[in-house]
Amino acid sequence: MDIFQWFESEKGIEIPLYLKNLLKASGYDNKLVLSKISDDDFGKIEKFASTKLITIASPHEYRDFYGPYFDKFPSEFEIVDGHKNLIREIREILKQGQIRKHDKCTMTDENLEDCSENDLSSNLKMEPIDIDEENSFISRQTKQSLKAKYEIEFITEDYDSAWNRMHFQTSLNAANYLICYITCFCEERIKVSKLPKSKNCKPRWILSNFYVHFEKKHIRKISERKLISGHDFSHEK
Repeated sequence: MDIFQWFESEKGIEIPLYLKNLLKASGYDNKLVLSKISDDDFGKIEKFASTKLITIASPHEYRDFYGPYFDKFPSEFEIVDGHKNLIREIREILKQGQIRKHDKCTMTDENLEDCSENDLSSNLKMEPIDIDEENSFISRQTKQSLKAKYEIEFITEDYDSAWNRMHFQTSLNAANYLICYITCFCEERIKVSKLPKSKNCKPRWILSNFYVHFEKKHIRKISERKLISGHDFSHEK
């Protein structure tokens, strides 16, 4: 159970999906960081969302990260005042030390042995999982999304032959959530996670970590694109 799910199930605090995804994408998804989040950090998150995240997330994921108000205008994104107050409330609860039980039984590789058998069994109720199908889905989704986003001639390796060297390894982590380690053809290993089903949406993979890696390592820089195509991308968003 991640920290946002804990707040929803134990404290009855409903956190908008886009806000959870945004906080996770920007690294504000654990007790220590959330307990120290400040109003200055809101500006940093908004800047990240309106500049970097636009190029990382696929357009069909914009609603998941920008919500129903800014998904059509991500460059204008800002966290609305009510949701800033919600984050402040989460921060204060964390500061008051009201989630000691959550800390004790958050199941990670490091502290799994600290959780009781009852704590573990309560997290084992889930639908059957087809690991091979999950691997195939991630491969298809990432390949198609990258092809749609970038011209093939801008990719630094032969795309199809490079993809044949990719490896996808999906498994359950200690907290019974699906994760996948993608071993890229450059041999770097990237972890992605699947958001579980909620009352408002279906379960889905969040693949931004891999897209960030691919864009940095395997997409030609803007200056190289200009030389290839004769088109100046430097003024495009």
